[in-house]
Amino acid sequence: MDSMAADNEDLEGMVAPTDLSPDELKAEEARRRNSLAATLDEKGISAVFDPGSSGNGGASPKPQFDVTTVPGSEMKQFLLNPAPKSAGMIECRIIREKGGLSKLFPKYILETDGGVFLMAAKKQKNNKTSKYVVTMSKTDDTGKDEEAYL
Repeated sequence: MDSMAADNEDLEGMVAPTDLSPDELKAEEARRRNSLAATLDEKGISAVFDPGSSGNGGASPKPQFDVTTVPGSEMKQFLLNPAPKSAGMIECRIIREKGGLSKLFPKYILETDGGVFLMAAKKQKNNKTSKYVVTMSKTDDTGKDEEAYL
């Protein structure tokens, strides 16, 4: 009797799935999907992911921003501040130059996908920690006193 009592105690906390027919399973799944879609709709979220849409239901064109339109005198402010909202995301690439004697101290160049130079960085020598000089100059002869120093 003790083993039956123990079996009954084990079954009390158990939740067993109910046996549903295939039609009932499909109806239950449809009900759950509709409920979830309604919840997402209330929150302003589309039930179907579309990476091309911008939330307004239709595909929007990518914003066009040409970095070459930024005058040289304003380039430093452009690089130090967040991108303009009208520009959207500006795609760039980082090029690593490690030639000659400077293999331990490579130079990194940031330029747009169109090839427009934005800035360069080089690891400082004689430092125990990694410190970089970031400049708007393509040459290596810039110091902290130069106007191109960022």
